[in-house]
This record gives sequence, structure tokens and C-alpha cells, in this order.
Amino acid sequence: MFCPVCRADYPADWKRCPKDEATLLPSQHVGKYRIDKVIGVGGMGTVYKAYNPDTQSAVALKMINGSVQGQEAARQRFQREAAAVAALRTRHAVNIFDFGADVDGTLYLVMEYLVGHPLRSEIAAPPASMPVARIHLAFDGALRGLGAAHRAQITHRDLKPENVFIADTDDGEVAKVLDFGIARMQGGQHALTQSGALMGTPAYMAPEQIAGNRGDIGPWSDVYAMGLILYEMFTGASPFAADSVTEVLSRVLGRNFAPLAALRPDLPGPVPALVERNVCRSSLLAVE
Repeated sequence: MFCPVCRADYPADWKRCPKDEATLLPSQHVGKYRIDKVIGVGGMGTVYKAYNPDTQSAVALKMINGSVQGQEAARQRFQREAAAVAALRTRHAVNIFDFGADVDGTLYLVMEYLVGHPLRSEIAAPPASMPVARIHLAFDGALRGLGAAHRAQITHRDLKPENVFIADTDDGEVAKVLDFGIARMQGGQHALTQSGALMGTPAYMAPEQIAGNRGDIGPWSDVYAMGLILYEMFTGASPFAADSVTEVLSRVLGRNFAPLAALRPDLPGPVPALVERNVCRSSLLAVE
């Protein structure tokens, strides 16, 4: 067994590295790809920096977590992420190059390896504030990626600052939408979660997601989340931040938040009005 953190080998029946508690892999290689290091861990999978010997370049390889590997719905969700994102034709969503199963049946997908940082690292807490030019770059790029997804009948359902990445490219910085792991294809045939299941990150979930109204979830749910992200970029905090998940959900359903205009009186009037209209859901917006 191979540790992707300390890069040591261990007996075949070991599951975790005794040095760093990392999940051990059967081998340093997954298919033709060589695992170099861990770059992220989530509820559905772990992302590694890997090496593609054919192109002699770095890639990001995401493997489904062992805890959900045996769940057919989770496997289908993971495969759907690969198909959904690979179909997009925009530089504002992460590119997917390959999808497969390792010798032990573990599913993996291969994506472009991004150099840069998540939007979360740029959001500044008061009294500092994120520069307007940076807000524009991140928000415009994320909306472009989201618009492409919506035109392809894909609803992301888990938009948050961690899933917007500012990538350094030869053409300058590009904002990209990441992690379509719980994306939903419109039409119902790919809606794999059960009604009532809480899928997403509570502070950025639309009221219809919290209520479990699966049939009411659509592109507008993503636009709502983007409104929350915009609020957070301007203020440094989520409008519904609280000490517990229960309180967060209560504040979302009660539309209980500090008005943007009160926190940022320097902003032109139409900006707080737009953000608050979205957060209050007095009307639905659409991404063109």
C-alpha cells in the first residue's frame, strides 16, 4: 500500500498511514497515471496531483472515497460529474480529460491541473474588503461557467467560494467553476438523490434545497447561491453565517440577514438592491 503524503510503502492489509493518517492507495499508479500528492479531500472523493506519461504533464485525478465506493447512487453521481463537465465548452469550468476504474474497481476522473487559488482565499474579513476589480473578475468568470452549465441543462447545486477557482493561465487569470459532484441534469432522469436529502453546503443552499423540494431545484437555485457569494465578497461574511447548521438553515428560511446597504453604504444603490432581491427571492433571476 502506498501513502500519497509521505510516499512510503506499507503492508497490503494497512488502510491508513501511521505517520500522517492519510488513506493508503493500492499502488502509486492509478491506471496509467502516477500519483504525486494529495491536493484536496471532500465528501465524495479525494483529489491528487498526478502525472500523465503520455502527455508528460501534470493532471488532477479525483478518486471516489472508499466510504461511498459501494453505494450505487454515489458511483452514478461520480460518473455523472465526469459526463456533465466533459460536455461543457467553456474555459470557465474545469476540463475533464478521462474517466475510468482502477484495478480494484475504484472510480476516478482526470481533470486539468489548475495553478492558482480558490476564491475563498481572496475574501477579506472586515474592515478590509475585496477590491471591486477582483470581485468583477471572479463573479463574471463564474457566471460564464455557470451559464454554460445551465445551457447544457446542468444545475450545480453546491456553489460556494471554495468551488470558484482563480486559475493562473498563459492568458492571465481565469475564474473557473469546480466540483460538479452533486450536479443535477434537468429532466429528472439523472436526479439521483432522494427527496428530502440535504445536498449542498447549508450557508449557500437555496430555500427549495433545504425544504427538499427536488422538483423545484433548477438554475435559479445556482443564481441564488451566486448572490450569496457576491454578498460575501462585498462584506467578508456569508449573509446567513451562524454557529450551528440548524441556525444557518433557520436564518435562510427566515431571510434573516444584515442588509448589504447597511454594511457597505459606499456601494452604488443598484448593487445592494440587486443582491438583496436575489437573497430575499422576491424575484427569480436567470443567467443568460
